[in-house]
Amino acid sequence: MKTSGLLDLTIACGVLSLCLASAYGASAYERLQPLQEGDVHYMSGGVGQDEIQAMRNAAKPYNLKMEFNAANGEYMAVVKVILRDGKGNIVLKTASDGPCLFVAVPSGMYKVDAEALDKTVIKSATITDKHGANLQFFWALPKDMIEPDTQERAEEHASAGAHGCF
Repeated sequence: MKTSGLLDLTIACGVLSLCLASAYGASAYERLQPLQEGDVHYMSGGVGQDEIQAMRNAAKPYNLKMEFNAANGEYMAVVKVILRDGKGNIVLKTASDGPCLFVAVPSGMYKVDAEALDKTVIKSATITDKHGANLQFFWALPKDMIEPDTQERAEEHASAGAHGCF
């Protein structure tokens, strides 16, 4: 079968688009792979709405979910996290790859130290066989880091019904 040059170009562009989409999808898929430290399984990410939705879709096995935000509602990433059990033992020490960090832990009491912008926010959670915990962390941004339209974007984000990581 003989094809025109335009049809060949269209087919080539379609194949290239599929290849690029596949490569992008593989990269996003690899970024959201479950990780393990000791006996603790976790997933970190949430950069962009597609990744946040993918994390929500994969959330079921994780009973301790964390979301990191600036006080104006903007998401934060690269938050240093130390998770301790009720005896004070470190069960996870990591830095988030995005605003969402999901962890699977046994039932018990936990303390989370989350550090960003040289400030540590500490929260506690009790996990049972029937109930997990969703923790939201907030940091005030220094004035020199606040872009003029970030508050407006945060308000638009909230009014659009966005629910963040969980």
